[in-house]
Amino acid sequence: MFDAVLDSLDTHVAVIDSKGFIRYVNKAWVEFGLNNGICPDVNWLGVNYLSVCTSAANDGDVCSLTVSNGLRSVIDHKSSTFSCEYPCHSSTEERWYLFRVVPLYHEVNRFVISHQNITPNKLVERQAERLSLEDPLTGLYNRRGLDVFARAIRYQTAISIIIIDIDHFKEFNDTYGHHKGDQCLNSIAGVIQHYARRPGDIAARIGGDEFVLVLSQTSKEHAIDIAYGIKESVYTLAMMISNQQRVTVSAGITTLIPTPASDYHYLIYQQADTALYIAKKKRNSVFVVDEAIEY
Repeated sequence: MFDAVLDSLDTHVAVIDSKGFIRYVNKAWVEFGLNNGICPDVNWLGVNYLSVCTSAANDGDVCSLTVSNGLRSVIDHKSSTFSCEYPCHSSTEERWYLFRVVPLYHEVNRFVISHQNITPNKLVERQAERLSLEDPLTGLYNRRGLDVFARAIRYQTAISIIIIDIDHFKEFNDTYGHHKGDQCLNSIAGVIQHYARRPGDIAARIGGDEFVLVLSQTSKEHAIDIAYGIKESVYTLAMMISNQQRVTVSAGITTLIPTPASDYHYLIYQQADTALYIAKKKRNSVFVVDEAIEY
């Protein structure tokens, strides 16, 4: 009956001894092995689970190192239990499991290992995190997402920040309605995202019609070229308000090599925003903070 109970669970269960050798596995454990390329002829009984984890850890697998250390702490009676979450992705899907080890009740030097599939929960968590970081309309990072990446300032390389504001957006929105206004925002967001090409670059929507580009390892001259490219690309979209007026963008730029004391928000909301304010006076222009550079 107890074998039937354990074989009915979808949690993978194994029992090991104090040396790490497997003494029992349930049906789900065997099936998991088969689904992950383990030969059907493998006899799990007698396999040293601890040695397998240690070997993988020595090959650089960080998760295996965590499991190995936690497992040893329970076997050596330094901890009463140990658990951790770890990824176990296949070629076709992302998967996460909860690893747990506890002493076997009333059995000296026997320990129960369980792997529980927590993929549905992790996917929900990741979706919630993604939604908290991304603007739901444009898919770009919002203010909160931008805060997460502010850590990039600690690297001693040039960082350029470009704030972009849509010229005449209110007139466009009032003329064609919110649906067309959302399409306008999405079109411009696509242009801006195109220029956030490297892993350290961030494109974010920080207001109704205001965007920011944080460009890692980017000089002032390169940032000017990018801002000019965005301005021209938006112009060629030809989103017309009237026969004489089309939607354009203006941009403010600041560049520096940051120090640990650099204030990220000051760079955006003071320096770059000041440059944007000057650019907006002319419309369809680019201004670099502290320098009268306009296009």
